[in-house]
Amino acid sequence: TAPELHPIYRAVMARTLVEQWQILGRPDPFVLREDGAGSGALAQSLLDALAADGSDLLAALAYVPAELSPGRVERIRERLGDAGHRHVVDRTVKLPGTGTVIANEYLDALPVTRVEWRDGRLWELFVGWSMGELAGGEGRFTEVPGEPSTIALAERLAAEGIDLGE
Repeated sequence: TAPELHPIYRAVMARTLVEQWQILGRPDPFVLREDGAGSGALAQSLLDALAADGSDLLAALAYVPAELSPGRVERIRERLGDAGHRHVVDRTVKLPGTGTVIANEYLDALPVTRVEWRDGRLWELFVGWSMGELAGGEGRFTEVPGEPSTIALAERLAAEGIDLGE
């Protein structure tokens, strides 16, 4: 992923965080919440970049890894502690707070199903590939309606009282 590929990613992200912190009036703490923090690689990369730049933000930063697994959060704490950033994760933070949310490769990895009600029935929308004349002879992604992949889609809509319009 980007944090591991090249140091320029972390440098740009770190400078963006410093900019946001300054625009918001240098709040202390400045909360950095990471949804889908994973292994903590992005956090470590950002904290290392802030440390390398000698940024004052590092002293005000309160990093909050948003993960479902307490074990994963503990592994992130250990990783960052081993890298010299233990104080950042261990700060007591009152949420919500002033800061920012990052979600590298999180939102694009969420499982999402798109459906529509057409011609009196439920359709699931899939992604297809077209090489037609409309694309100028080049391929492009298209939306392809089809039979729902599972009856659970209709059951879920019914259970939540969702009545799709035509």
